[in-house]
Amino acid sequence: MRTPAYHNPGLPAPEMTLLNAALNLMIRNDPDSITVTQIFRAAGVSKATFYQYFSGREDLWCGILLEEERWRLEGLEQVAPQDDPCAWELLFRDIFQSPDKLAALQFMESRLRAAPPDIRRYHHWQALRSTMLDRMVTVVNRVAGAPVPKSQQVVASIWCQMDGWLRVYRDPEFAGLSGGRRQFARWLASDCARRMTQYVES
Repeated sequence: MRTPAYHNPGLPAPEMTLLNAALNLMIRNDPDSITVTQIFRAAGVSKATFYQYFSGREDLWCGILLEEERWRLEGLEQVAPQDDPCAWELLFRDIFQSPDKLAALQFMESRLRAAPPDIRRYHHWQALRSTMLDRMVTVVNRVAGAPVPKSQQVVASIWCQMDGWLRVYRDPEFAGLSGGRRQFARWLASDCARRMTQYVES
């Protein structure tokens, strides 16, 4: 399995090393069992260096989720102008190539949402997540050729969540898409509406 790694030249090298070391430890082990000591040792830095960049595990989790959100947003910006639906498929393939990584990310998200910490990175992650959802709605509106109804904007936001992305990618219908962005957007809107109807009725 390819080792997942984030690359953000805007962050200090030790901080990036800690983020990637922590993510890979959580992918290969029970995420809840990973300690700060294991993380800074895996990163090859000192305990003091760890606390120079992070206040604790929750702060580190927020850092990982921030980098994941940045990476997804960059991917969305790259494929949004393209007429080839294969570009969208490649983005999904990159996101879902590691089920263990998705499980680790979901663990961190669920823990943080259950008891939101009052730390800067958490609020930054929430703001970036909101930007990502707004950007997805904008893309869907533009490629569909007309604004989607408000209810479908909500659905598009839900779809943009990790579990929604996974359901869409696994749907056999996705593999048969052709005809460019407009068809993709129309299919996305109808599929989201169908899923929301099923959710409301269940």
